[in-house]
Amino acid sequence: MIQSAIELKEQQHKQEIEELKEEINQQHKEQIDALTIALTEQFNQRMDAQLAHQVAQYEEQFRSLEGHRVGSSKPPVTTERAL
Repeated sequence: MIQSAIELKEQQHKQEIEELKEEINQQHKEQIDALTIALTEQFNQRMDAQLAHQVAQYEEQFRSLEGHRVGSSKPPVTTERAL
């Protein structure tokens, strides 16, 4: 009788420990998920800013190379004959 009471208590303790482990694991998972979301958002913002900066630099280089003729790729019309 005492042995079965001890075994019952041990089983209850094991069950409580398992429940606590599951609760802790769930809390850790939620924390990791929140951190992942925050880091991903921060990364995306930085990448967007970098991309916008690069686009601005490329546009500036393009304007300087094209003599500020952005968007106009047509050659000038002349009345001279080609050789």
